[in-house]
Amino acid sequence: MSNAWNVLLVKSENASNKAKQEVRNLKFNFEKLVAQGHQLDSLIEDYHQKLISIQKRSHSSSEVTAYRNFIVQLENLKHRSTQQVTESKQLLESAKLKLTDIERERLKYESLVDRANTQQVKTNASIESKAYDDQGTLQYHWKQR
Repeated sequence: MSNAWNVLLVKSENASNKAKQEVRNLKFNFEKLVAQGHQLDSLIEDYHQKLISIQKRSHSSSEVTAYRNFIVQLENLKHRSTQQVTESKQLLESAKLKLTDIERERLKYESLVDRANTQQVKTNASIESKAYDDQGTLQYHWKQR
């Protein structure tokens, strides 16, 4: 039975490694999306400041309209970025839960392998002890003859 537990343990370790890699990839993607969101925030703020400075000096209406349109486009990008961050966070949390389940299975199989190994050691010790007892009994009977 120990071999079966070992096979299941190896299989669960492989699944665990895959799940860990998936979590790492999703975490990297999540962090990248968050950084992009911060960059968009920074761009929006910069262009708001530029729009304010243009409005304080003499300007053409087309220039102001161009800045406003660009800011609207940036805000639309920010909205999409926020949605992507939310979706990425949900995927990451789901992958973490899956990893937790896989790790629980791996630990279960590890425990079963340990238990089977311990049982095998006890069985071997019992067999060895019985063999010594049998040999001792045989020697005793030989001496009695």
